[in-house]
Amino acid sequence: MHFVKVPEGRPDMMVEFAAESMFTFEGIDNKILDKHSRERKEFSKMFESLMRKFGVEGEIVVYYFYGNFMNDVFGYTGENAYREDFGFLVIPDFHIPEVKQAFNARWFDDIISSNSIKQHALDDGLDPDFQ
Repeated sequence: MHFVKVPEGRPDMMVEFAAESMFTFEGIDNKILDKHSRERKEFSKMFESLMRKFGVEGEIVVYYFYGNFMNDVFGYTGENAYREDFGFLVIPDFHIPEVKQAFNARWFDDIISSNSIKQHALDDGLDPDFQ
């Protein structure tokens, strides 16, 4: 499993993640994003094995970024803004709902939609229609 940090100058990648409704870990432990950590090695081994069981072949590339980039790309502010070091891990071409539920992961477009509703409500001084 190969981890790639989304470059700050590539907001187009975020749009692609949403368009493809990519499997996303929101608030992932930053130790998993640290290339030198034992947690990353353990996670990679476990999750790659799981993906292989579901038929994923070839090299597995995953993307990660932090809350500050989400805020910059999508304009999240105030109570809707993510912490600067809030980790996201996006796994392309892996659309297995049972795995998503088992790991409390989300589809990237769902994250964007929810935050968009919250941000519009915040901008207009209203409460979002969900909590």
